[in-house]
Amino acid sequence: MVVKEFVIAETPNPALLRWQETRDAATFAADMTGFFVAAFGPSLFGGSEPLHDLFASRLEAAIARTPDEIARPLVTATLRIARR
Repeated sequence: MVVKEFVIAETPNPALLRWQETRDAATFAADMTGFFVAAFGPSLFGGSEPLHDLFASRLEAAIARTPDEIARPLVTATLRIARR
């Protein structure tokens, strides 16, 4: 396999935009936690709801305590790969 193209681009982040407008840490924390858990939860927690809930509650609390530390634009990486 060979990488033919690699592009990193800023991705729209409605949670960040709302945070910049309102500075509501609780809402920002809930938004970011929801995004992360929806995107990565199934592969991280499988069917374990207790693990899912524990992680989500701790992540949300951590973000709410220090939202400025993670209030950054999201980026995506697009790869185009080919067989040799």
